[in-house]
Amino acid sequence: GITPETIVDILEDLGPTFVKIGQIASQQAEYIPPEYCDALVKLRSEVAPMEIEAVHSQIEKYLGKPTSELFASFDEHALGSASIGQVHKAVLFDGTVVAVKVRRPGVVDTVTRDFALIEKILDRFFKDGIGGMDIKGFILELEKTSKIELDFTNEANNLERFGENNAGREGIVVPKCYRELTCEAVLTEDFVTGNAAGDTAFIESLD
Repeated sequence: GITPETIVDILEDLGPTFVKIGQIASQQAEYIPPEYCDALVKLRSEVAPMEIEAVHSQIEKYLGKPTSELFASFDEHALGSASIGQVHKAVLFDGTVVAVKVRRPGVVDTVTRDFALIEKILDRFFKDGIGGMDIKGFILELEKTSKIELDFTNEANNLERFGENNAGREGIVVPKCYRELTCEAVLTEDFVTGNAAGDTAFIESLD
């Protein structure tokens, strides 16, 4: 009796850990009705954004300088906002256009607390899983991957490794990571446009 939109609102209110679970659920079309999957897609990049003051505060806290001293311009409108952080378009002082991903304040503590709570609930009420599914194993794996995602230096390392592995390959564009503007809570890379992986009409048009 709960509408898809209500479920999205509930997951957003519960916070980043539950938004992440909703993101994964949005891809389970073989188990979840399509109208719910379609609604949950919003949680991938359309979560309520941080206030811009929080964005500037995070940048100064982790990079050591105000946004105005690090970027020639910084678009205060978020391009996308998800469970862990959000992305803004900015311009470096040499004119390079970049994408700046900023981690939500307090998200590390929140995610750690949420997973501890979820594991206690599963141990108390769902020791044998749910419907034959190993929910505890799923949650433990999700906790592991979430901790990796919370440190943006891991994403920077993967970006550079992907670039090295695909150097010179036709048809592959790899954004440059700007290490001097990157840390565990801020990731700065070239701004690259393209079609979303979920844009099925575009994908079907390819040869």
